Amino acid sequence: QVRDLSGLSVTGVLRNHAVMGRLQQVMKVGNLAYPETLKKMVLLNLPAGFGLLWRALKPLLNPRTLNKFVFLSSEDPISELVKIGGSRLPEALVRARQVTYPACRRFEIHSGSTEYACLRLPTGGEAKWSFRQRAGHGLQFSVRYYTDDHHLSIEEVQAPRTCTGSMRGKFVAERSGLLWLTWVNPGGWTSRSVRVDNFEL
Repeated sequence: QVRDLSGLSVTGVLRNHAVMGRLQQVMKVGNLAYPETLKKMVLLNLPAGFGLLWRALKPLLNPRTLNKFVFLSSEDPISELVKIGGSRLPEALVRARQVTYPACRRFEIHSGSTEYACLRLPTGGEAKWSFRQRAGHGLQFSVRYYTDDHHLSIEEVQAPRTCTGSMRGKFVAERSGLLWLTWVNPGGWTSRSVRVDNFEL
């Protein structure tokens, strides 16, 4: 199982006694009744203050269950995810989130959040992308390509850079794999949401 914790308000969870009580109850029941149904739990994009929440929940889990948790760094969680389960795992994550997938043309990236889009390409397949950034500063955009082969190669198609105005690009796949687009709004107390319009992939 993979959980993307982007946008989770740890203080909101910790302050809400009803949510904390329910979360503790669910974890106790899951720990007792279903200890072997979880193979691995991968958590990525951990929010600020996650350590506080984890300290509150950790005592509720038995050691075998605790060992099944994997926390991915905020620097490059998707590459780590691909190493764990191949390129199909992050693709499933994007589909499950139902955000920024090719059918979506407009989205908002909140301060401190990350958004993704992806497209599976066959050998020789071509992808083109374009979008326009509106209302905001410091939005970082990057593109990578993860091959489907056994030796998993990662190609930096477009290195992370600050984007403004209109952006476009294209890529031709030499081998089948997954084209991965990332938008990061670094956040901060003075930051605000950034809107991306006219997205096409």
